[in-house]
Amino acid sequence: MQEHKYVDFSSPKIREKVAELFSGLRDDTQKAKIAYEFVRDEISHTFDIQSDVIIAKASDVLQHKTGICHAKANLLAALLRPQGIPTGFCFQRMRMNTGSYAVHCYNAIYLSGRWIKVDARGNKQGINAQFSSDEPILAYPCRLEYDEYFWSGIYAAPHDATMKMLERAKSLQDILDTIPDLITESPDMPDIPNIVEEYPQCQPFPITIRLAIPADAPDIAEVLMRSWEVAYKDIVPADFIRERNATRTAQFKIPDDDTSYYIMQKYGKTVGMMRLLPDNSDDSIYDLQAIYLHPDYFLQGIGTTAMEFAFEKARSLGKTAVTVWVLEDNINAIKFYKKCGFAVDDGKTRIWNYGKPLAGIKMRKDL
Repeated sequence: MQEHKYVDFSSPKIREKVAELFSGLRDDTQKAKIAYEFVRDEISHTFDIQSDVIIAKASDVLQHKTGICHAKANLLAALLRPQGIPTGFCFQRMRMNTGSYAVHCYNAIYLSGRWIKVDARGNKQGINAQFSSDEPILAYPCRLEYDEYFWSGIYAAPHDATMKMLERAKSLQDILDTIPDLITESPDMPDIPNIVEEYPQCQPFPITIRLAIPADAPDIAEVLMRSWEVAYKDIVPADFIRERNATRTAQFKIPDDDTSYYIMQKYGKTVGMMRLLPDNSDDSIYDLQAIYLHPDYFLQGIGTTAMEFAFEKARSLGKTAVTVWVLEDNINAIKFYKKCGFAVDDGKTRIWNYGKPLAGIKMRKDL
């Protein structure tokens, strides 16, 4: 599921909170529960605290620590989607104390092969929503006597009419007076069957890889800078990394006719890059001159996906092998390449001077 105007998970505020909430965690269910309880308990419902702050965008909700149900649902989606956890929106028709009706919003999260539904509205007397992987424990029951009901299905985007209402509203009374009471759009995914493979738009890792163009240079430079800071911090002197990042990345350009740079994108955001060129000494070999990944996206399967793309690209051009040079002190990179099927090409060494003399080894993957 993609980034959205109101689910702006590339915002620095969101990225910082994601890193804080999920530090050291690998289990998606743990992440989902932590994010849900944070939004439910730490972000106040605007009407509960009678706030004059009327907002909709996830990063604004995080900054001001308040929002109505729709805004809080945007924040929960923004925290989970960049972790590769599909998170959608569900809606309920409710009768308000004023006697009029409103569309209430909660979330659906894809975990362990099935969708679960959670309501981060915020608990108070009479409301006790919980994170449940079994039957949903939501904020409100449907009271048939008041013609309340759930709209079926899961939606990929926030409710447009409600977002526009929040943009216009200047007060809580404006919300009460103008909040939509009807969903007219069709869901992006029905409630059943609960199988994500039948709905490609909900795949948990929508990685796309394409040839880079000159306009991608700033995004690639950002990936290079952040990747170097993490990948080489224990290998290359820190002052060399700072100098390199301040010069080479700032001057990074892609020629108009270049066909060697490729970028990896997740939800439309550039998260990695690689460069593939024919080997100067052997036209049957593709040389992987560079592959870098933004550290926020480590351990999400993106590097492996990129390598499979490189292998298929090489095969399509009739190449018989892919080679790569790697610093022999870069243990993590060597492990990664071995995992992808590379082996050390015996006797092939090279010396670089990244602030100090460093030895490199050549690795090869036969196709």
